[in-house]
Amino acid sequence: MTLMSEEIGFKNDEMNACPACGRLNPPNRLNCLYCAAQFEIGTIDLSRVKLTSRRLESWEKGYNVVAVNFPATVDEVRLEEVARNTGVEISVLRETAGRTTPLPLVRVGKHDEAEIVAANLSRIGLAVVIVADAELVADKPPARCRLLTFGENSITFVPLNSGADVELNHSVIELIVSGSIYESKVESVKQRKIRNSTTRIDSEVSSDMPLIDVYSRSHPLGFRIPANGFDFSCLGPEKVYIASQNLKALLRKLTELAPDAKLVSDYENDRRLLDHVWDVDERTESLGIKRSGFAKKDLASVTTRSNLLQFTKYSRLQRHLL
Repeated sequence: MTLMSEEIGFKNDEMNACPACGRLNPPNRLNCLYCAAQFEIGTIDLSRVKLTSRRLESWEKGYNVVAVNFPATVDEVRLEEVARNTGVEISVLRETAGRTTPLPLVRVGKHDEAEIVAANLSRIGLAVVIVADAELVADKPPARCRLLTFGENSITFVPLNSGADVELNHSVIELIVSGSIYESKVESVKQRKIRNSTTRIDSEVSSDMPLIDVYSRSHPLGFRIPANGFDFSCLGPEKVYIASQNLKALLRKLTELAPDAKLVSDYENDRRLLDHVWDVDERTESLGIKRSGFAKKDLASVTTRSNLLQFTKYSRLQRHLL
């Protein structure tokens, strides 16, 4: 009786000889099974390698595997194996079907690891590119503007604090990215007791700020127009009392004046998927000792969460892939 119809191992002609010890190894290994010598990437079947890499910290420099061309449907037959080999969740891979905006699917620490992920993702019809964190220059945000002035064929960007005004012809504006910055602050007090400690939340505040990033050929770092602290007098009679509505009107005006510029407005829909790749920044700062009663001193702190860096990476990625 036949117990198994398919081959469970590799054929002899599929094996790789170790460059150090000469022993044969399966074609899906990065290192020799016997002496641990590393194989050259060109000699490995990358689509069959299972990647086991840790999730990088936000401050570490890594490589992003970005899907740029999406199939109408995802190959369900290979989906589970590809998800297992790359570390990308199956639900995320399913949601890539039919998309139009480039989306990072995983972030790894080495270029070789990124090549392994890219080879696996190609098996379900995804066309991908590898983008290094250093290429996004996310630590240098776009120049924040306080005002725009509109000329006959140009737009002048006026910086918030310092620097010269920049006048751009409509034809050189090549990308407009819209989104929002979400921030929450939680103040808490750690009550220290003899046997244990408890944490009490004193206050919690959250806010969101819509914004627009504009890129031109000569200014790759771009310009940032926030809803808060921006003078919307450039809208003339279209200006209203609600900043978010003014920003929407400004976005419409920019797209009308620069019709050749690519508009990316999918960030709100992409946020949940981006969290799998780029963590939202979270930091906790001490507020010092706080008296809570007679001879009682507790330790107060504030924890801030913000997606500012995540949005900057997303915005710069769209610029990088133009």
